[in-house]
Amino acid sequence: MSTTLPFEQAAAVPCPHTVGGLSFAMRTHTLLQLFAAWNAVGLRYIVVGGYAVIAHGHLRSTHDLDVVIDFAADQPQRLLSVLSDMHFVPRAPVPLADFADADKRRHWVEHMEAEVFSVRRQGDGGLPDEIDIFLRHPFSFAAAYAEALVQELPGPTPVRFVDRQRLITMKRAAGRARDYEDLAALEELS
Repeated sequence: MSTTLPFEQAAAVPCPHTVGGLSFAMRTHTLLQLFAAWNAVGLRYIVVGGYAVIAHGHLRSTHDLDVVIDFAADQPQRLLSVLSDMHFVPRAPVPLADFADADKRRHWVEHMEAEVFSVRRQGDGGLPDEIDIFLRHPFSFAAAYAEALVQELPGPTPVRFVDRQRLITMKRAAGRARDYEDLAALEELS
């Protein structure tokens, strides 16, 4: 089922990470460009984290975009092509292309205890746009992709957000204060 996400409302939610009244949250037009580009190259992705909480009806601030992608075939290359075109660079001192290497992703998870590959670029007002890409699937990707909540954003741009039950499971596992706040809000909305 496709519905309209109140993205303009979500973008207006005050973010606790502000400088001079400007939010660290990615701007709506940047998100729309990113989602449209990912869709255009056929990237299979699922939005998780704060933007997924917003998609499920709880307006709150977030400072980055969290995504899980399909690792099959050339999917990582499709992601990297768009990120490169949009001038995103890794936060870690590694080449962007390293993300496409399954052995390197496995090494980062097993030996460096990394969960995400973070990329950023200078956004509007000199503040960074940040994306955290999961290095391994926190759930069965195929099932989550099939059961994802699809929101139709302006463009029109369909975007897949993790379903509510998987989001709740992820929030419980993360266990940070913000995750407990999200859990309470998501359970109240159920």
